[in-house]
Amino acid sequence: MKFFRILLCFLLTLSCATNTWAGVASDPLKSSLAAKTLGMGGGLAMGGDSLPFENPTQFISSQGRLTLQSTTLLGDIQQNLFTYSFPNASQQDQWGLSLLYVGVSNLLGTSLDDNGQVNFSATNPFSYDQRVFVLSHARQLTEFVRLGANLKYFTQQLEGSGNGSGFGLDVGATLSDDQGNQLSLMHRNAFLAKSIVWTTGSTDTLESYSQFALTQSLILFEHPLGLLLGLDWESHGLPLHVGLSWKPRDILTLRGGIDQSVGASGGGTVLETYLTMGLGLAVENFTFDYAYHPYAFSALDSHVFSVSYAFN
Repeated sequence: MKFFRILLCFLLTLSCATNTWAGVASDPLKSSLAAKTLGMGGGLAMGGDSLPFENPTQFISSQGRLTLQSTTLLGDIQQNLFTYSFPNASQQDQWGLSLLYVGVSNLLGTSLDDNGQVNFSATNPFSYDQRVFVLSHARQLTEFVRLGANLKYFTQQLEGSGNGSGFGLDVGATLSDDQGNQLSLMHRNAFLAKSIVWTTGSTDTLESYSQFALTQSLILFEHPLGLLLGLDWESHGLPLHVGLSWKPRDILTLRGGIDQSVGASGGGTVLETYLTMGLGLAVENFTFDYAYHPYAFSALDSHVFSVSYAFN
């Protein structure tokens, strides 16, 4: 228990110290969640089959896992995700590799004319894309303690404005008991430079923030039920995440949640709240996941699909 208190104090102190930075660039991994996580209200992922970069302390297992996901967000933004995780011979450690691509092309630059009307012809269409390469590592320190970290390399390209690149680091821990309950803590973009440096000479600082999640394992109608309560500690607010996952059949998992995120309103910020839902189908070594997530700032909802394969 003394170790747990020291670890918790360390992560809280780290969060207070680094969240005072005014983040300029948002980490694209923050919103690039897998279907399983998004269907349960987003936030810090929990569960043994979480993707490595979502929570590197959670993906320790005896099997390797390959996950592919392709999504079109808000009608224009293409997001492709690839992850592969694999244990070492002792199964006390696990490594993961992830690649995220987010891009949009043929966006129309706009301006206001002398009459205050939007002018689409003032500039040519432009494109923007970003890629994140992630090396994840998790280690089973004791029976009830797991540690994990992500080393991230970012590349970005904005047509007409050059290229940018930089590094980031996530660190965290998961504490569990013999009843299956877990407390997980992660701090994103800690220690390293946390900056995207552009060829034009400008620099964007990556946002630092902390995530906390508590899960409890229950039984509903003789089938497993998981409850999740999560909180993000950001410089502009404290978004809450609530999720549940129920497995009425071995092949079927039903999910639902409440997701909050920080949005802009009247020159300030506001917490926006969304109801999410999803399901998972397991067929032999394959798992198919789906999530639905609405957005207040767009009439287009996001439907996220992913497929995973577990190696024997």
